[in-house]
Amino acid sequence: MKLLLGSTSPYRLAQLKQICLNFETYKAEFDEEPLKSKFKDQAVECALALSEAKAKNALLRYPDHIVITGDQVAEFEGKILSKTGSKEKSIEQLLEFSGRALSLHTAITLAAKDSSQSFVVPSHFHFRKLERAEIEAYVDFANPIDCSGSFKIEMGGIALFEKIETSDFSSIQGLPLIELSRRLRSMGVELFK
Repeated sequence: MKLLLGSTSPYRLAQLKQICLNFETYKAEFDEEPLKSKFKDQAVECALALSEAKAKNALLRYPDHIVITGDQVAEFEGKILSKTGSKEKSIEQLLEFSGRALSLHTAITLAAKDSSQSFVVPSHFHFRKLERAEIEAYVDFANPIDCSGSFKIEMGGIALFEKIETSDFSSIQGLPLIELSRRLRSMGVELFK
């Protein structure tokens, strides 16, 4: 059976290439806002619902594939975070996070014609105390306005934290490769091919 990554994210694409060489990509097109509104302050449920909706969308177009879709939802003190869209709002957000923690929930759905399974890998980010000048320099450097939480791990964001707690560090970029590999093998997918 063919494999389809239901994402055009360059990060997820590079991640999947670490374990699979032959797969196609597809970006699911649908309005996410109704689901986000439905699960307003339920981060895990929201991430799962978005991931599952993307899988259903992709299977309509690629019914003979095993589809991998995912979504990430960040939460801070029980509230779902959205992308800031501006440097000023990213600076404000990081100032609020200073010395505190937030969670990122990475949901993945594996779906085929006759079966579907989903899972979530949580990651907890403990920010160190941050000074405004350092935050401003980081935001100028990484421009994280398109990221919930206003940081990019792959763009120096790692330096903002005291520690990160997760069972699978690869989940932070979008695909938890440890669990994904296990589940793909259980579906008969040969890795590294």
